Amino acid sequence: VLATGAFAAAGASAASAPKLWQNPTKKVDCGIMIGGKAVLCGAKPIPAPPHSNANEGDPGFVSLGKTGKPKLLRLSQDSFEGSKPATEKAGTTWSFNGVSCTIAAKSVTCKNKSSHGFEIYGGGKNYKSF
Repeated sequence: VLATGAFAAAGASAASAPKLWQNPTKKVDCGIMIGGKAVLCGAKPIPAPPHSNANEGDPGFVSLGKTGKPKLLRLSQDSFEGSKPATEKAGTTWSFNGVSCTIAAKSVTCKNKSSHGFEIYGGGKNYKSF
């Protein structure tokens, strides 16, 4: 049974949980990364990892698995499961594969079982990892 305002994106009880969602300001998109093992978020303030070649994708993405630290990514294609994000309300907690994301009016904080994660805040203008 899901608590009010909480979503779980995995399992049979998760039929109403979106695979892809955005925060109330629509400046942060998060959801299940293709492959189904990590959470992926995209927003302008997420820093780019160094280029390893000139043909790498766009900056602004971070993934988080059930353990370990967040990984900054460059992506050149849609890497979310799902195609149209649902807009989530402030106060909602969305969970998938050991990662929980708390959605506030102007921030998104995702944390895994290792207590590592990230926050995108300031209305989607700032990023920090922990």
